Amino acid sequence: MQEKIINDEILEKITLENVFKIFNDIIFPMLNSEELEFCNELQEFCLELHPKIDKSKDVYELFPDLGSQGYMQRINKWKDFTPYGMKKEILLGTHLSLLDPQLDLARIASGILCGNPTFHYYSHGGSGNTIQKVQDELMSGQKI
Repeated sequence: MQEKIINDEILEKITLENVFKIFNDIIFPMLNSEELEFCNELQEFCLELHPKIDKSKDVYELFPDLGSQGYMQRINKWKDFTPYGMKKEILLGTHLSLLDPQLDLARIASGILCGNPTFHYYSHGGSGNTIQKVQDELMSGQKI
């Protein structure tokens, strides 16, 4: 038997949209206009992606959705996706963690731990286009 911890009245009010409202009340006063716009875009994306989340399926199936918007990582500039930088990555991670923590953790492993070195390869003397191909596959969400 599983014991219920949260009352149904409260549980029905814990929607992603309501969680974002609380987040906005706390965080938005600290953000500039570019960051506010980025958060609004992230929230719209998360609310659209939310119905696709199926806890019985692998989260990696959602990577192409993340990649199509440049949301595999935002530390480094990839293609024409802006804004980027560490603060944008923290905002991205926070939003995706609110959406689905498992999805965000998988994204960090592929998008940052595997992807980040590909952004620094050429600045350290690397050559050829194999690494660029790997980077594009990771950042687009086509490969993990």
